[in-house]
Amino acid sequence: MPRTELPHPSPIIETVVRKDYGINTEEILNGRLARMVSNGLQVVTICNHGSGRSYNVAKELTLQGIGAVCLQGGFDGLNEHTDPSLLSPIYYELNQVPNVGIVLTREEQLYYLDLINNLRAFRYSSSESALRSLLALTQE
Repeated sequence: MPRTELPHPSPIIETVVRKDYGINTEEILNGRLARMVSNGLQVVTICNHGSGRSYNVAKELTLQGIGAVCLQGGFDGLNEHTDPSLLSPIYYELNQVPNVGIVLTREEQLYYLDLINNLRAFRYSSSESALRSLLALTQE
């Protein structure tokens, strides 16, 4: 895919590049995600661990000029390392982002079904389909 060169990256893209294309739950709870959305963030991607599929989709979207981050730790992090009382505020903040893309196989989607059902999100079974669809959604 050809990459769009931006003469002056927007503040959101500079922030994403500096933060390695990711955001963690502590940053979400501290209001960073809300600030990023107000500065033009368009996409949050989530996969199992937040370091492979969703990271690569967020990185490629950012290189295409679309503000995107992945949820560091992915669904595993939400499931295993988050105080259950904090999940509701995290879901609320994630649902304020215009596009949330979940990049999981069908089997993984079934495993995380309870967590996924709390999100207003698009589900994808591969990084390639997520990237194509999210590019199309954000360029409409």
